[in-house]
Amino acid sequence: MKTNIEEGVSKYSASARPEDYKRAVDAYLKLDDSSNTLLYSLFEKAKGKGKDYIWSLKCAKSAPDQKYACYQDLYVNFPNGDYAENALYNLFFDRIAQKDYANARQIGKNYLAKYTKTKNTPTIMFWEGKIEQRYNSLESI
Repeated sequence: MKTNIEEGVSKYSASARPEDYKRAVDAYLKLDDSSNTLLYSLFEKAKGKGKDYIWSLKCAKSAPDQKYACYQDLYVNFPNGDYAENALYNLFFDRIAQKDYANARQIGKNYLAKYTKTKNTPTIMFWEGKIEQRYNSLESI
């Protein structure tokens, strides 16, 4: 099974239905991925369509100091992929956590321009408003 899935993600991802692709990747990772070795190995083998799913899993399991770069690379490589919205969401809140409000504002604006009706849109709008309120009050000092 392991070899078949590895071959599938490297050669046949374009012909797989997204739900089948995800099910195969999830089954592969259940074999024994306590150290994330299988995840990183599969990530290296994956090509084309569907790789953004594995990439999103990789970002979620990345060390805190590597998450921003991981999500940024995911978004740059798959700006219209199924996990681009989640990548921007994570980039936005990473910048807030780092108190990098100027970049958070820009990421939030990009998010809202591209994703007007997602489950995360109200949250982004709320925090964009808070940043705008705070940022403008700091500029006037």
